[in-house]
Amino acid sequence: MVREYKNTRPSEYVKPVELTEEEMRETKRIKVPCLPVEDRIGNFNEVELTITPEMAIKEARRCLRCDLSTEDGKRWLAMCRAESAVSD
Repeated sequence: MVREYKNTRPSEYVKPVELTEEEMRETKRIKVPCLPVEDRIGNFNEVELTITPEMAIKEARRCLRCDLSTEDGKRWLAMCRAESAVSD
């Protein structure tokens, strides 16, 4: 059986989330909590712990849409790259 994956458009338009300038600047990827090093020794427990519902919402809000192919998305991506180059 061969599966064929096709790029399709959503069946319903979802309006982009409007963020303020401050929210856009603060939209960073969340840091997943990890098990402390001393607790990792001598077992096979998961190192990456689960995220809280609040962290999940923050992460989902950060990448809720793939608008990078739109003009607004391209401007946002260029702004992020410029900020990244300045902070490096």
